[in-house]
Amino acid sequence: MIAEVVMENMGSIKELFTTTMNELPEKLREIGNNIVQGLIDGIKERVENLRQTVGEIAGLVTSVFRKDMEIKSPSKVTFRIGEYIGEGLSLGIKSQVAHIGNATRLASDIVSENITGMNTRRDAYNYNSNSQTFSPTINVQGGMNTLDYRREANRLMRQQAAMIARG
Repeated sequence: MIAEVVMENMGSIKELFTTTMNELPEKLREIGNNIVQGLIDGIKERVENLRQTVGEIAGLVTSVFRKDMEIKSPSKVTFRIGEYIGEGLSLGIKSQVAHIGNATRLASDIVSENITGMNTRRDAYNYNSNSQTFSPTINVQGGMNTLDYRREANRLMRQQAAMIARG
């Protein structure tokens, strides 16, 4: 009896199976679209919650960082760093005083060799281990006005500084 029912409806079963198989790709595509759209809608609905949660986490991290780093206004840490930078600059400059004095003397000697009327006596220098002073006497000769002298002196000092920088 079951075999007869199946045989009588075989055409209908075959047609149902064929229709179902032909519609399957479209149905699967529709299911996939619904899954993706559901994800998009879910994310959109929760984006404000996400934004709020990220803000809370950032605030917590900032709070812990500020506490652990003793950051106030002004920050004790950045204040100490500033002190170290200032101290380092001061020590560095002090350690170079002798070099600065030597470069200054060399530059002034070159200028004095190139400009007539300049006192080139060594007693114009006053120096010891802690400081150096150079006090030249400059006499502007006829034909060179003060502005011309200044220009020439500046040119020679720049030239000397460039030579010293090149080593």
